[in-house]
Amino acid sequence: MENNTEKNTEFKPIETQEQLDGIIKDRLARAEKQASKQYEGYTSPDDLKALKETHKQELADLTDKYTKELDKFKDVEEQLKAKDEKIHQYEVSSVKNSVARELNIPFEAIEFLQGEDEKTIRESAEKLKAVTGTSHFVAPTKDREETDEDTVTKAYRDVLNQLKGQ
Repeated sequence: MENNTEKNTEFKPIETQEQLDGIIKDRLARAEKQASKQYEGYTSPDDLKALKETHKQELADLTDKYTKELDKFKDVEEQLKAKDEKIHQYEVSSVKNSVARELNIPFEAIEFLQGEDEKTIRESAEKLKAVTGTSHFVAPTKDREETDEDTVTKAYRDVLNQLKGQ
């Protein structure tokens, strides 16, 4: 150990600028090497700034896409609600028609039936029938009317009869 202390105690004066530059250069190289080992694997501030800007732009793009898709889904959701409401109205109308047909309520009186489900519609129909007291002819519904095929056949038959002179 004494050899080590003797080496460190020897002082050599710096006589030229080149010697001073060499010593400073060596110390800077050691400090830089030590710092690079210490911060190995870390991101530099410039790289971090560039990454941050890239991420900001990507986030803005994704936000725009999300907003556009959300608007599309809002429109679709509103359309679905409107269609669901229309389907519900058709179902209620169908139930009213079938109950009116069962109880022989006039077709014109169907609009006075109230309720959203078969039980309440049936109760309303029975009350209406009790008030009117008579049984009326129920107008045929679409499923009881002639089909398009029958109409076409009838038209051909009429044309043939006219051609024959009958």
